[in-house]
Amino acid sequence: MSATLKPDLRNRIASLSAVTAAEFAAYIDRLPQHQDDYKSVLIRRVGFNANSTLEVDDDDLVTETFVIETRGKNSQTAESINDAIVDDLQALQGTNVGSSRTVMAVNVDDQTDGHEFDDFGDDSGNGIVTSTFTIMHVPQ
Repeated sequence: MSATLKPDLRNRIASLSAVTAAEFAAYIDRLPQHQDDYKSVLIRRVGFNANSTLEVDDDDLVTETFVIETRGKNSQTAESINDAIVDDLQALQGTNVGSSRTVMAVNVDDQTDGHEFDDFGDDSGNGIVTSTFTIMHVPQ
């Protein structure tokens, strides 16, 4: 059975001082209905590869790709929160995450900036920074 780091990443990101100080909330896969989306971090897994051997279906080395979308009321806020997340995730290499996995490598594959207009098409929408990560991990 293969393991995912998704819940552990959500807990780690939600407890970052930059995230809590700015009163942001972290979610997995989707934002709850009626949530203030301009203070949110959304974590989605977009790729998964369990590198099992021919001998046994195991999860010795798992490679997962995550998209982390940070939304702020302006681009500077979104960028500063996203930068804190990027720094923290890059520091994961060689550490234990959760109760059962050790991170072997973290690669930042892409970062993009964007803007989402409000419901009326005005400029007062959200600044969005999206980072894509590939994380390789093994059992502890």
